[in-house]
Amino acid sequence: MIRKLRQTTFGTPKLVDDVWVMPVGETIGNCFATCVACLLDMDLEDVPNFVDTEGDWWWRFQVWLEARGMYAIEINFVKSDDSRYNFEPVPGNIGCILTGKSPRGDHLHSVVGLTAEITCGDVLQSRCDVYHDPHPSDAGIEDFQSVTFIVKIGKIFASHR
Repeated sequence: MIRKLRQTTFGTPKLVDDVWVMPVGETIGNCFATCVACLLDMDLEDVPNFVDTEGDWWWRFQVWLEARGMYAIEINFVKSDDSRYNFEPVPGNIGCILTGKSPRGDHLHSVVGLTAEITCGDVLQSRCDVYHDPHPSDAGIEDFQSVTFIVKIGKIFASHR
């Protein structure tokens, strides 16, 4: 069972020249960090708000995960004809982080997702559905942008030798 935690900071970044920036004096919400805490069964206080500082937050996230024997893989979505966001097959019931447009403004928001196996015609694909929104509104996200999987670093290919 994936934990359901609530984010504790909120913000409204603005898109300026294709870059998300926070107005001076405002904080960045910790929805992404909350999703990480949910997936890793950690307390929110133990997960940094990676996006709340200057520089490459994704790199800081990867370094933090690597110290714990993990790595993040992000897949950008391609929308299918049936208005769902499908991608190549992965097993069902895998927790992930879905990122897309927030229903509360023109900024990104992240939620916890759960994969599902589906068949489109005779092709097996996967889909991610919103499992938990860390924002108190539970409004989810609109216009999904990407899915992030957190995987363990290790003998991933050992069975193929």
